[in-house]
Amino acid sequence: MRYIDADQMLEDFKSLHSTENELLNCYNAVWIESFIEDYPTADVQKVRHGVWEDCHSVLGWYRCSACYAVWDKPTRYCPYCGAKMSRKG
Repeated sequence: MRYIDADQMLEDFKSLHSTENELLNCYNAVWIESFIEDYPTADVQKVRHGVWEDCHSVLGWYRCSACYAVWDKPTRYCPYCGAKMSRKG
């Protein structure tokens, strides 16, 4: 699967001509398909999620549920594995 910025692609496509009618009349399906295939993709990664769990063995420390690393304070992201975190409530 490829990710693209659809809004930016549409803006770039429309900038080729001034009106939508011109767009519909000027291009055939093969050219449009080529335009989409050649469009740059976004650099994205799947977001890992986890929760901060109280680490009962060490008071005041938290454990990441995604990688089990121990950290001294809950943050938005695990500093070890990069998982997006929330505090277990």
